[in-house]
Amino acid sequence: MVFSFLFLTGCNSDLLKDVSLALSQTDNKNNGAGPSPSPIQSPIPSGSPSPVPTDAEGSPVNAATALRIFSKSGKKYVPADFSSMDIELTIDNSAETATGDVKIIFNVPTGGYPYFLLNTSIINASLDGQAVQTFSVTDPEGQNTLISLDAEVSRDTEHILELSYSLGADQVSYRTGGVGFITAMADIASGNFFEDYGPASFEDDQFELSLKIILKGVSNEHRVFTNGTVTAMAPFAWQIDFPPYFTSSSFYLHVTDKSLSVREFTYRGLAKTIPVTVYSEDSASAASGASYVPALFSELEGEYGPFLHDKFIAYISGSGGMEYAGATITSVSALGHELMHSWFGRGVMPDGGRSGWIDEAIASWRDYDYFQSAIPADRSPVELDNQSVYDRFTPYEAYASGRKLLSELDTMFWAGYGGLRPLLAGFFQSYQTRVIGTADLEKYLETVTSTDLGLIFQKYVYGSSQSAAQVYTQSLSNYAQYYLGNHPPALTDAEIKSIR
Repeated sequence: MVFSFLFLTGCNSDLLKDVSLALSQTDNKNNGAGPSPSPIQSPIPSGSPSPVPTDAEGSPVNAATALRIFSKSGKKYVPADFSSMDIELTIDNSAETATGDVKIIFNVPTGGYPYFLLNTSIINASLDGQAVQTFSVTDPEGQNTLISLDAEVSRDTEHILELSYSLGADQVSYRTGGVGFITAMADIASGNFFEDYGPASFEDDQFELSLKIILKGVSNEHRVFTNGTVTAMAPFAWQIDFPPYFTSSSFYLHVTDKSLSVREFTYRGLAKTIPVTVYSEDSASAASGASYVPALFSELEGEYGPFLHDKFIAYISGSGGMEYAGATITSVSALGHELMHSWFGRGVMPDGGRSGWIDEAIASWRDYDYFQSAIPADRSPVELDNQSVYDRFTPYEAYASGRKLLSELDTMFWAGYGGLRPLLAGFFQSYQTRVIGTADLEKYLETVTSTDLGLIFQKYVYGSSQSAAQVYTQSLSNYAQYYLGNHPPALTDAEIKSIR
């Protein structure tokens, strides 16, 4: 593949060096078709993750959740920590309406007015059996519009929230005899997670979701593609149960009457046989995507260990892309990048936008054949994780600057540990199904290697990087093309409507 870059004015020397590096590696890049040669790897000491923090009564406490307590106009707002959520989503094709009835069991880190995320219209709500009003409030930094209950709750017991809501007309495709619905998400720029389709919490909250979907006014055959467990309840009615380690960015559900080409097979993994579904609107894309899957699984399991999830589903859409837990919407060229996220991103999961750089850096480093870089003497500071706890989306710096940092750590750990990849494999084995932050990765690497990484992380993870922001404002399309590597851009509204 030949890369073509428009050089941007105002780039710093590091950016130009990185572009030069990418160009120099073009001939050797395999686009993730298989692993690059690996050195003899030293055994990794078994890493044990830090205990899950708990309060005085032994209940789990997430540090990021506790940080999202804030006060405004005399009220203390506290994040609702979901334990479980049951949704019954009814899509009426004749009336062209979609309504959800929800029951959420939640608790709070301290007493106050509980809030959550939901980008749809609420019809009514009750809290612990009593009618309750809801209202919108922005977080202290104005990054998110939150839904708050107009009632204070205590932290000493679980609470039950029941509410009804309606989806907007643009969130379901209504057709003659059938409908299309898909949980399209995006984790960069002004993205979205499950809050576009039902109540959600921040990405550090893991909870059980049981979703019942009922179609009315339809006659065409429909198929359900999901990373949950499907139970057919009646014609045009299904219940989907998702694993309890999922977060608001994990859930994949596509219900459609479209004519699709579907390839279904199994892959014999290291620890289990993995059901695989690859589908697309055209048979060539489905066949092409399916043909890459076995080699990708062999590569990634060989590098990082057994596949975690119950199944793998890939919707080859031809444009755009997003990772889910054991699922993806992607192009064929980005399939390896998105499958990697089933290990890092949706296997070991970020606690928010601040730690989203980790999985994108790893996947992007793989896209560039795990290149190595010399440990820098004086590289400019970079801010990968120093944003607000309310920032839910991954910074663009995660790609180029993130993969460069990993390439430098790979050089640093080459002699004693065979590079960074064996260490990342140990990190995955220790933290899979867990929500993590940057501090967890830093501590793990320091513990296993007995290396103080404080200064490196301070400068190249928590630092600042205005030069990249200037490049971004000068040319969004070229910046994104360079920084994202094999990560496709987020789906547009028109593309989402098309693929439903």
